[in-house]
Amino acid sequence: MGRLTSVRPLWAIEGGRVTLEGDGFPVDPLVPHARVGALPARLAAASPSSLTVLIPDGIEGGSTAIRIDELPGETAFVEIGST
Repeated sequence: MGRLTSVRPLWAIEGGRVTLEGDGFPVDPLVPHARVGALPARLAAASPSSLTVLIPDGIEGGSTAIRIDELPGETAFVEIGST
C-alpha cells in the first residue's frame, strides 16, 4: 500500500500544481484518481514516488485536503489562495 510523505509547495491557486511525494503510488496500468477538496483533479505527472496534481478551477480558498482515491486514509493539505 502506498503512502504520502510530503506535499510541495504548501500553497497553491487555481490552475497551479502541487507535487505529492511518497512511495508505492499505484501508477500501473492506470494512474490514480485525485481529488482536491470535493473536486476531481487531473494529474500532470505520475510515478511510483510522486504525483503532480493540477488544482482545479472553482476551488474555494483555505486549507484544503488532497486525496488519492486508491490510497484510503492518506491525505495531504494545501492552502488554496483566493482572490
